[in-house]
Amino acid sequence: MEMVALDVHIPKDSYFSMKLMGFSTKEKIAQEIKEATAIVFFKKKIFSLGKAAQLAGMCQADFRELLRRNGIPSFEYTEEHWEQDKKSIDKYMEALK
Repeated sequence: MEMVALDVHIPKDSYFSMKLMGFSTKEKIAQEIKEATAIVFFKKKIFSLGKAAQLAGMCQADFRELLRRNGIPSFEYTEEHWEQDKKSIDKYMEALK
């Protein structure tokens, strides 16, 4: 996959705070920033699950686990989904009679 390099500048005290939190290298900090950005873009519906996982540098299953660890559902079950499911269940129950 073709990549584009971006320079991200952060305050020096933020960098040192991240190092104190256990992010020992710039690469680990960059990975954390990519994961955080992927989560935000997914939550805002800017990226699909697949695109967000790609940005985070992981497979979809691992990204779903990352979302779960952060208390974020990996799918949205809407009222419309509920109505569709209810119709299907009602139809199935009627067929059983």
